[in-house]
Amino acid sequence: MIRTMMILFLVAPLLSAQEKWPPVVEVELRGSMTPFPAEGKWHLAYELHITNLERKQVKLTQVEITGLPPLTPETLGPNLYHIGTSKPSDPTLLPAGKRAVLFIWVTTDKRPEKLEHRVTFENETPVTLPVKRIPERDPIEIDPPLQGANWLAANGPSNVSAHRRALLPGNGHLHCAQRFAIDFLQMGETGRTFTGNRKINKSYFAYGRNLLAVASGTVVRIKDGIPENVPGLRSRAVRITPETLGGNYVVLKIAPDRYAFYAHIIPGSLQVKVGDQVKAGQTLGLLGNSGNSTEPHLHLHIMDGPDPITSDGVPFLFPRYQDQGDLADFDQAWESKGILRQRELPLQNRILRFDLDPY
Repeated sequence: MIRTMMILFLVAPLLSAQEKWPPVVEVELRGSMTPFPAEGKWHLAYELHITNLERKQVKLTQVEITGLPPLTPETLGPNLYHIGTSKPSDPTLLPAGKRAVLFIWVTTDKRPEKLEHRVTFENETPVTLPVKRIPERDPIEIDPPLQGANWLAANGPSNVSAHRRALLPGNGHLHCAQRFAIDFLQMGETGRTFTGNRKINKSYFAYGRNLLAVASGTVVRIKDGIPENVPGLRSRAVRITPETLGGNYVVLKIAPDRYAFYAHIIPGSLQVKVGDQVKAGQTLGLLGNSGNSTEPHLHLHIMDGPDPITSDGVPFLFPRYQDQGDLADFDQAWESKGILRQRELPLQNRILRFDLDPY
């Protein structure tokens, strides 16, 4: 008995004074990892879920990603979201047993082929993730969901938009269905989205516009009967739950694992039902202000499943549109012919027009 114990002791691994155990953390990469072109560059948007499994707090000091300058505490802090708690004064500190999500946005001159990640914690051995090969699948191309000009891509694709940070739980998992979502609002000459009484939905330029099928496909889900809101930051006609979040909506299957979600439709205006086969450009309903909405607009996103919450948001491209300019330069952008962009995804606060042939 004594001899056996001695052998086991002698062959046990020994750490030198210079060696350290790796940090007791879990670092998980999540997202579609499909790059998309926008404004002459390639972009990737995804998340790193970082969970501290230690009994003590750990401090995130640096994240290195291919194609990006190293992310340091100054650049990490604004992009770290702490699950289940308010943001601490030092976001890079992860308490024992807690998780933070780092929102990543990579921009490169050419389509990336692979990414490498190295995550460093204070006084710990760095964590190096396996090389991530970028899939060759390109974003799906869709037709415009609306007609006309002066459409603002509000809360559009960026690393800081409200949609980008909309992590929602479902089926025991956190999802980011709205990762590339856009709120389409129509602007008027004064730079406002309405004229007259701002408390009346019909005062808004976008209200009642036809919502068009972005591709031929099958209607797989609808919601109707939710009353409209009075426009305003806090005025909601119903309590907001997972069932009422999108208001009246349509989910259209447009390709394998690709679904288009149209939210906030006028109640009673739906022109389709579940199971209908529709053609690209067909009217699905009318733009309204139902559900979690402050004013009439179309919320549109493309996802990899039929559920607007428990699916993963994926990028998409418009074959062609006119980029009229940025909201910050509205006086020059309004009614502008704009720059022709082809096979791109418009970014946050661009003003678009969809009135070109053949649209």
